[in-house]
Amino acid sequence: DHAGAIGAGDLRHIEGQPPVLPVGGEGHLERMGTAVSHPRAAANGVARVEPGYPRESFLSDLVKEAATDIRQCLEQGAHSVQIDFTEARLSLKLDPSAALLGSFVALNNRVLDSLSPDQRRSVGVHTCPGGDRDSTHSADVDYAALLPLLFRLRAGRFYVQLASERNPERVLRMIRQLLRPDQRVFVGVTDPLSPEVETPELVRDRVLRAAHHLPVSQLGTTDDCGFAPFADDVSTSRDIAFAKIRARVEGTAMAADELTRSTRTHRGGSSL
Repeated sequence: DHAGAIGAGDLRHIEGQPPVLPVGGEGHLERMGTAVSHPRAAANGVARVEPGYPRESFLSDLVKEAATDIRQCLEQGAHSVQIDFTEARLSLKLDPSAALLGSFVALNNRVLDSLSPDQRRSVGVHTCPGGDRDSTHSADVDYAALLPLLFRLRAGRFYVQLASERNPERVLRMIRQLLRPDQRVFVGVTDPLSPEVETPELVRDRVLRAAHHLPVSQLGTTDDCGFAPFADDVSTSRDIAFAKIRARVEGTAMAADELTRSTRTHRGGSSL
């Protein structure tokens, strides 16, 4: 879409349609998560706001609609809502001063602050260097520049690309310093850009590496990025995508079992 002008009332007088989420066979959600775009992505698509509709009014309406989308997803039974924030890392490439990223974070926090504390705990933020058509736009941007500002977001969950990162140990050490007690981080353990399907054992080892740095109670796993960020992206086949997801689920369960046995042993008992 090309950037264009927006006139007074374009957001204020449109009745939003509630999101439609898939349901299970008996009409209930099976721990369904859904993704929404962060509001700054929409704001950046508007070149100017017409007279009579101040930009701050436009941003306030944008925040309101974004929060409504999230709230409606949760009210329909979504287990979590993930804000797609891939522009965060890219923004540092466009503006190394981080002023642009700071404005992104501030706008997203306005959305998060309009939610209840319980709702914020179910809202996560995804970051990656891009993944459209097996390519990246900002993999060369150092996580050290991104993470301190990213973790200022008042979200309950963070989904961080890590499987394809060149130095994951370094990134995990940074996250350990930034993660607050009320937050959980989901580390990427499969790489959608690679055609090679990870084994459950490789996923297990990546989880155990993360558990060495982060509290297990605040740790989860995810894929580095979506397998088809846009509808026309067929660079990854459906079979490979589901094989990678299966490896993630199985490998995470293997790591959880090993960590449970280790905890029991350290408490003085024998592993079962």
